[in-house]
Amino acid sequence: MEVGNSGVFTSLILDALDGGAADPLGNVSVSSTYGYTDQALGACDQRPLLKANLSKLTALRKCLPKIKLSDLDTLLLFQTPFDHYYLDSSYEHSCENANDENVLILKSLQRCCSAGLVKPEGEDHMYYAAINNKSCVLTPVGRHYWSLRKSNKI
Repeated sequence: MEVGNSGVFTSLILDALDGGAADPLGNVSVSSTYGYTDQALGACDQRPLLKANLSKLTALRKCLPKIKLSDLDTLLLFQTPFDHYYLDSSYEHSCENANDENVLILKSLQRCCSAGLVKPEGEDHMYYAAINNKSCVLTPVGRHYWSLRKSNKI
């Protein structure tokens, strides 16, 4: 979206609607727009105010999703939403013992990590979690999407 000569608040609203406030599936709601704007303003004097009487959140806009629906199936590798999924060097394509199936799993987990659904344990990146035989876990948002996927709601 073109911002032009807009003020800070208007620019943030436009950025939010352009995908900054989108959930992993690309939905932008009133509350996510408010949250995005409030967080971006930080300590500024100008504060947004949200007054609403809603029974459910409806998407204001649909943007490109941060992740493919097929990658959400990877979340089901976790038996429960609080389990660890253990990795090893067979998941990394550059290693001698790389396993094609595991490499595809790691790539999908990396996309889930980029969407904020999975995080490596004890490492900064999924690559290092695999190389160093560490695990990954679902984030709080990942646990929510795990539940939605497990119950076939998405």
